[in-house]
Amino acid sequence: SFSEPIPPNSSKTPRSDSIYINKSPFEQLRLTNDTYEYLIYSTNVSLQSGATKGAKLRFTGQAANAYIVYMDNEYVAQTYNYDHTSKTMTFTVEFNTDVEAGEHVLTIVSSSLGIDNFDGIQAGFTSSECDKKGLTGTVVFEPNSDNEKEIDIT
Repeated sequence: SFSEPIPPNSSKTPRSDSIYINKSPFEQLRLTNDTYEYLIYSTNVSLQSGATKGAKLRFTGQAANAYIVYMDNEYVAQTYNYDHTSKTMTFTVEFNTDVEAGEHVLTIVSSSLGIDNFDGIQAGFTSSECDKKGLTGTVVFEPNSDNEKEIDIT
């Protein structure tokens, strides 16, 4: 399951240690009401036989968004798109080291690089109804190993 920090509904004061847990990632703007420019996604990943250098993480995200990927709190890579438009894209990052077999924590930090509101206004919608941010589809780990199959961790 993925966990994302948000203030609890029962508190009037936002708490940085609160999380929201779901089986798949929430779209960033809907979860944060565009209150924050970033969202931290985190989930457990189990690898039975590990992965070699060159393994990849492929995920669905949005234009005008930056992503920083960590495995077990170690930096893996970053990727971004600066297009000021509202569109869904596939991003891929490559691991520069081997990943051992066992349980791991995958963390993706999503940072909004702006909201496209032109298309929505033309169609009669607000920007929050049209643009999306964060993880908006599948998250797949490609281990680069003959012994380990692709893992959909969405």
